[in-house]
Amino acid sequence: MTGFVARKLLGMIATLLIAAAIIFVLLDLAPGDTARFILGVNATDEAVAVLRNHIQAGQKNVMADLRQRQAMRGRRIPSNSQNKKHSRKEKSWQQI
Repeated sequence: MTGFVARKLLGMIATLLIAAAIIFVLLDLAPGDTARFILGVNATDEAVAVLRNHIQAGQKNVMADLRQRQAMRGRRIPSNSQNKKHSRKEKSWQQI
């Protein structure tokens, strides 16, 4: 009985991982702008630009965190020049 339950749980976990990977790849390959998709077709160009900058800033924070973790391990990840262009003067997408 425990073998049956273990096989079912492993099959369920494998199915979830495969489904998640397929969904991630399809969304990554899909054409279009993520910010426009999130805000909808009636969003203003300013709102889309602010959300796009917010998304890119989030990706920059992930890379900065990865660099910090790798530095603690004694490894170095090269910095991208675009990561230094982030301005704090931008509006938050939540303010729009």
